Amino acid sequence: MKLTRRSFAAALPMLAAARPAFAQPVTMQLTTTASNDYDVEWLELLKKKVEADSKGKIRANVYPGSQLGSGPTTVEGVALGTIEVAMNASGTYEGVEPRAAILSVPGLFDTMAQGQKLLTSPEVRARLDKLGRDKGFQVLTVMAQSPAAIVTRRPLKTLADMKGMKIRVPGSALLIEQLKQMGAAPIAMSLGEVLPAFQNGTIDGVYAGTTIFTALKYYDISKNMTLLPRSFLVMLGIINSDGSCRVPGW
Repeated sequence: MKLTRRSFAAALPMLAAARPAFAQPVTMQLTTTASNDYDVEWLELLKKKVEADSKGKIRANVYPGSQLGSGPTTVEGVALGTIEVAMNASGTYEGVEPRAAILSVPGLFDTMAQGQKLLTSPEVRARLDKLGRDKGFQVLTVMAQSPAAIVTRRPLKTLADMKGMKIRVPGSALLIEQLKQMGAAPIAMSLGEVLPAFQNGTIDGVYAGTTIFTALKYYDISKNMTLLPRSFLVMLGIINSDGSCRVPGW
C-alpha cells in the first residue's frame, strides 16, 4: 500500500496552515472505526510522512477500532477541530452531508479497479473537494475499500430469507431503504458496536465491506456471507476545512 504523492501533498499544507508557527512538537489525532484493515495502514503512512516532513514538529497518533468514538462522533470531532483526520465509510457522512449518499449507490462502478480510477479522476475529485466544506470538513482522500456483502446468522438462499432480518448498515439512508425493499429490517450502527451485537443476537446480519469480516474475524460467529452484486464500500478520509484544529501547543 502506498500513500500517494497527491494525497499527502494535499494533506500537509492544510495541516500546516491550521495554526501559526509553533515552538514545540504538537500532536495530531488520526482515527478510523476499523481495525486491521488498510484504512488503518493509510493513516499509519500519513503519520510517518507528516512526522518526517515536519522534522519532528508534528507528532501523530493513530486510533483504530473506534477508540475516539463512533463514526458520526469522529466526523463531528473533525468538523469542530478536536480531531485532525478521520476515515469512515461514506454512509457515515450522510447525516451531515446528504450528497455523500451517491457513493453508496449500487452499480456506481463494476470493479474495484474501475471504482478507484473513477473516484480519483479530476472531475470526481473536484466535486468531492466541495463535499462537507460548509459543514466544517473537507475530503482528504477517497478509496474504493472493498466489495460489499452481508454476513448473516443463517444462510440466505432466496430473497425471501431476508424478510424481517435485523441487518446492520453503516448509517446510510440509501442503504436502509434498499434493504427495506428487500424485506429486511435495517439498523444504522457504527462499526465499533456491531461485533458484540452480532455475537449476542441483537442483530441477525451485518452489511459491510468484505475485508471487515476477515479483519474482525466474523467467521468465528458465522460462515454465511452473501456478496451483493455491483456494490462496494467507499471510504472517505476527512480533515477540518477551516483551519481550526485545536491541538495542545498550537
